[in-house]
Amino acid sequence: MVCVNSVINPKKIVIFLWILSLSLLLCLSIYSQEADTVSSLQKTDHSNLVQELPEFLDLKTAQTIALEQNPSLKAVSERIEQARQRVKQALAQYYPQIIASYTASHTELSDTAIRRSQMAVWQQSSNVISQSIIRSTGGTNTNIISSIPWETILNSWISEYQSSNSIPESQNNYALNFIIRYTLFDGFARKHSVALAKLGEESTHESQQETVRVLFSAVANSFYAVQLAEENLRIAEADKAFNERLLYEAKVKQELGAGSLSDVLNFEVRLRSADAQIINARQNREIARISLAGVMGLNTGMLPEHVRLTPLNTETEEDLKSPDVDSLLSCALQSRPDLKMLTLIIQQSEAQVGQSRSTLYPQIGVSLSRSATRTVDSEFSSDDFATTVSVDISYNLFSGGKNRALRAEARAKLREAEQNYYAGRIEVITDVQSAIQELKSAQEQIKLQRENAQYVRKNRELVEQEYKAGQTSLVRLNEAQRDLTEAEGRLASARVALFRAWYQLKTVTAQSLLEVK
Repeated sequence: MVCVNSVINPKKIVIFLWILSLSLLLCLSIYSQEADTVSSLQKTDHSNLVQELPEFLDLKTAQTIALEQNPSLKAVSERIEQARQRVKQALAQYYPQIIASYTASHTELSDTAIRRSQMAVWQQSSNVISQSIIRSTGGTNTNIISSIPWETILNSWISEYQSSNSIPESQNNYALNFIIRYTLFDGFARKHSVALAKLGEESTHESQQETVRVLFSAVANSFYAVQLAEENLRIAEADKAFNERLLYEAKVKQELGAGSLSDVLNFEVRLRSADAQIINARQNREIARISLAGVMGLNTGMLPEHVRLTPLNTETEEDLKSPDVDSLLSCALQSRPDLKMLTLIIQQSEAQVGQSRSTLYPQIGVSLSRSATRTVDSEFSSDDFATTVSVDISYNLFSGGKNRALRAEARAKLREAEQNYYAGRIEVITDVQSAIQELKSAQEQIKLQRENAQYVRKNRELVEQEYKAGQTSLVRLNEAQRDLTEAEGRLASARVALFRAWYQLKTVTAQSLLEVK
């Protein structure tokens, strides 16, 4: 505690206040610069975001942009920095602590203390006078008055009166201390504390990888959703083009007297139904694009109009091959970040068990201090300092069972971590098995739907020729066109489901993390 008193030099006060004001101005300047920097970065990100997007966006590019822009991933990066600083904090326990302290205090003495000091002065004076009288008279009763040293007594009274009036009403104290402390032995608590911090940093890195794995999966699902919406829009536009063509032919036949008004009205209705499907398909596509922009972390919340996604690929022979179950399971168990995190939690729990056992050992430390105190002023010199060297050894004999409970809690936490690892391992295996089954089903569906679409398309072409030749009804043609539209929609869904299944298999085995760096 530092208190200002009347004996402190005014120049020192002015200098101190000047330094304090300068420090505050410097802090405010730094804070203002940091705030301006953050604001400018936010504006830069917002203004340059659109220009950074390519005209044609593929899945890998979308995931790379998400890796750079997604705020959730940036938050995880900050958690990594926190873990790194916690490691430094743990390592600091191996270094000595150097402490410097300065104390200046001003005390206003109480009236009782002042009177007590004055009474002590007068009491001392009375004792001196009594001893002087006894020495002068020699202890006899003869001629006492003439033997008393009146001049000496008077001078003593005057001196003591002045002393009692000069007793200070306040007191100043100054203290300066330099202390070095170092822990020689703490029951290996520092060792386990550092291990915990390093494992925590490693776990945070795996948490970042897990976030990336989930993020890539979300981007892929949104990307394929946009592709599916574009395929549905293409199918709806093809249906509209077909009905526009037949409507034109029906009007020509009616004008020539070879067609009926009902045929014209039928294609008018079918044309408007196709327009409605186009509107719905466009809405679904825009919603899917907004969702993709969200998981990519775009500040605008939507993809610019000039950005187009690459078309949906056609499946290859490689896409229709059966996956290797054993190698996929092995890869998942070795590479999944969430499973690695559970392994690190077990190691952290083991370190906590070791940390809890530190209470079984004594604590040993040494310290060196240089201390000085003054009551007149704060002008310390080397003669004012005293040196103290001490060794501290402490051992907790009894704590009400607290330390034993801490050790039991740490062991129970270790057992919990082991069971969570086994549960996580089972979950990884079931994820892989489920993804494999989904892939096999998607492979069967794509074969079925592609063959079916070919048959339906051939059938629609034959029915159209028969309708134009007058060999079949308009109702049959409507049914054939509707069947073709539905078959192509199912084929598009099957194609997207196949690629989604493959990517889901990469996600559950963590192979997706190797594709984008």
